[in-house]
Amino acid sequence: TARVQGIRIDPGPVEGTRLLKAIVLRGPYSELRLGPDSVVRWFSAVNDLSPLRVDTVQEAVPLRVRGADPYFASNRDLGALTQALIDERRPVLPPFLGGLAIGMLAALLVRLVRWPVFRMRSRAARTFTRYRAKRLALALLLGVLFGLLVQGIVDNISFTDRTVRIEFTVTAPKSDNFQVFHAKGPGGFGDGGYVNAPVAASDRPQVLSFRMPKDTAFSHIRFDPGNSQDSLLVHAMEFRCARQTVHFGPGELLALFQPNEQVRDLRQTPEGLAMRFTGDDPFLFCDEDLRSTLAKLQERAGNGPMPALFGLLAAVFMFLTALRLGPVVPDALQGNGAEWLLTVLFAALMAAPLLSEWLPILPHLPDTEKRKLADRPELRMHSLQEYPARYTAYFADHFGFRKPLFRWNSFLFSKLLHSSPVPDNMVFGKDGFMFLMREGVTDQYRGLPVFSEEELERIGERLERRRQRLAEQGISYYLMIAPMKATMYRDKMPERFRQVAGWSGIDQLREHLEAHTHVPFIDLREPLQEARTVRDTYYATDIHWNPWGAFAGYRTLMTRIAGDRPAVGVPCEAHDYVVRPDTNEHGDLAMVIALNDVYPRVTPMMEPVQPLRARRLGPEDLPGSGFFKDGPVFMSGPDQEAPRLLMFRDSFAVYLIPFLSEHFSRSVYVWTPIYNQDIVDHERPDIVVHELLEVFLRDLVEDRLHEPDE
Repeated sequence: TARVQGIRIDPGPVEGTRLLKAIVLRGPYSELRLGPDSVVRWFSAVNDLSPLRVDTVQEAVPLRVRGADPYFASNRDLGALTQALIDERRPVLPPFLGGLAIGMLAALLVRLVRWPVFRMRSRAARTFTRYRAKRLALALLLGVLFGLLVQGIVDNISFTDRTVRIEFTVTAPKSDNFQVFHAKGPGGFGDGGYVNAPVAASDRPQVLSFRMPKDTAFSHIRFDPGNSQDSLLVHAMEFRCARQTVHFGPGELLALFQPNEQVRDLRQTPEGLAMRFTGDDPFLFCDEDLRSTLAKLQERAGNGPMPALFGLLAAVFMFLTALRLGPVVPDALQGNGAEWLLTVLFAALMAAPLLSEWLPILPHLPDTEKRKLADRPELRMHSLQEYPARYTAYFADHFGFRKPLFRWNSFLFSKLLHSSPVPDNMVFGKDGFMFLMREGVTDQYRGLPVFSEEELERIGERLERRRQRLAEQGISYYLMIAPMKATMYRDKMPERFRQVAGWSGIDQLREHLEAHTHVPFIDLREPLQEARTVRDTYYATDIHWNPWGAFAGYRTLMTRIAGDRPAVGVPCEAHDYVVRPDTNEHGDLAMVIALNDVYPRVTPMMEPVQPLRARRLGPEDLPGSGFFKDGPVFMSGPDQEAPRLLMFRDSFAVYLIPFLSEHFSRSVYVWTPIYNQDIVDHERPDIVVHELLEVFLRDLVEDRLHEPDE
């Protein structure tokens, strides 16, 4: 617990008189009220504030402000006054649990006194012989189990606040907000887990306390010293839990943390760990696993021997109760050896998922689910109401043998039944091809209309206004639709997805735009069909096109752009690359059924004959980043006089980026289905390409952010 030694209060620079009735200091579980007499005794006026005195008529302390910097501060050490106030031990629990323990002990003594063995009766020997070994063993087992249960329950009652605090003692030259990010693995700081703490500009050390979220397990941390500092001195770091601490001095911090590229001149000094910053996003990250350190800290900050004492009393109480009542053995359990063996095997099978949490009996299988699995919650009395729902979600994602069972089920369906174990997510086609299943995609597979006439008109009017507005700024706009695999491999589709009409959403959109607008529409179907005569353009076990298919899309797009802007140069030819097949287990549709090793994908790697000259730039800030599905990619091309490219894109552009970046002085690829005019204004490109997968065509119905209607 931090020690509060002094307090300063600033009443503000506005001249006049204010009445101070009292100062109330609130701790975790109690509060302290300082009346007018105590305020005058413990505090003194400083600078532009008149001396403190008590107005007995108004029962207050008048605060007379005479200038721009008034304040009053404590004139003695407040440590003794506030120590009990900030004590994190819950004041109600010890008396309550102590009384409960005394009651249990008294009941136990009464039972022992009344126990037949302790009464000098003539039949004492006969009473003892009645309790055979089986009965004694069962009573002992019940006592131990009940004792462990009670100990676990009592141990989860926090007599003190066992929340972990991370405290940095720093000297910061500028006011800012610092953050501590926490994660369950190295580099996993992108999930939004962080804690803020404000820092005031000062030439003196100050303590920044970061209270970590309750019931959050983490193993790695990252310290972000804001974006306004040009230098910083870190004197120490402490992990604090209740009254227990783990201290890290400058030398330990230097060994524990690694700087990013914006931290310069990181060195240990007698005062602390000194560093300078060269950018607006410096941070220090820890690659060391801190779980054992934090676990030991929380264990030392635990409830002491009280849970074990309660468990022992409960165990003895249950043991004597069970011994007195005797076991009740149903007749159904009096079976022969074969029945017992079958019972034991069935119980072991049912218990295997639970036993796997404590025993090393699970095979190691990689994670193939493309979602964040639920975290395991900690059982704490303050969050007991939410615990069942949180643990149910965790158990559904992590129960023992979940991965092997799902994998065995997938193998049974795919190999023996020749069908998908998850037909709502993927289906098998012909010749080992897999196809995506999602809401609305079945209608697209069957060639049903995607847009109504009203929607087509709305899309066309918006895209034409966008094209005209960009053209007025000298910017060319292109709309490119990447066909889904089912469009290009209709011959591999299951028979049940026969086309009702030979008309697709791409056909609808293209016909309307060509008839009513001047928006350049890049239709890739014919070039991809031609490229397929050489080799497959899409993966059999993945949603996406492969590098060969992306190369066909790149040539089609660049041919159209080069016709309008010759400065971008002509697209590369196939002979500029060497195709090398690479077999891997990265097929996303195969991962859906956890059989990506059984159904591998073959990637035709496009290796350039001459090295690519475009290079990737570091991260930059862009407007509307909350709508990005991944970080933007910034590329610098070989010709700094070439036009600039901005592409709003999806995952199909991953293979396009290396090809396209060679033609532009600067190219920015933003993963979002939403057109953002603010990004256009920020980047000032010469060319804007909006790339969209056919599956997501309906995103065009409302695809804008911060774009004027007129």
